Amino acid sequence: MAMRQRTANGMGKGGFTLLEVLMATSLLAVGAVSVLVVLATAAGYAGQRQSQQRLTQVLEEARNQARSMVNAFRPSADDELPGKDDEPNDETQSALYPGFTYQLAFAAIDKDVPEAGFNVSVVVRYGDGIEVEESLVVGSDAVPDSEFTRSVTYELERRGLADREGGQEAD
Repeated sequence: MAMRQRTANGMGKGGFTLLEVLMATSLLAVGAVSVLVVLATAAGYAGQRQSQQRLTQVLEEARNQARSMVNAFRPSADDELPGKDDEPNDETQSALYPGFTYQLAFAAIDKDVPEAGFNVSVVVRYGDGIEVEESLVVGSDAVPDSEFTRSVTYELERRGLADREGGQEAD
């Protein structure tokens, strides 16, 4: 608290000294700087979290693209493996976030048995040259309709249906 000074006539004059004002101002400045540091740190963490969340979503987009490519691949004499023998595909721009791109590289687990699946290398690029790489194994989980009509089960079901319809075999 402020101390009262006595003047020549004996009356006290109230007020703050310059030293008290400087100390109060410096305490206020330290408190304000502390609050600003906490806010800046929280904003930085929020930005990092948002960037990490975007990266996760772009990785999931790339995984889905890899699965689609493996499911679309049907081994035959003229079909090439996705990715053309370990060469990465062209960089693909993310449909979710501009500035994020990814590349996929496929390697057959067993070149003689492409149905065994593929080792897929996913590289995501964003920001100022930041690169994140992930490896996964992708196997086909889709069966084309044409394979159903060539199966033994299909033939047995077709014959059974023909028997129920009066002994005529369905074509």
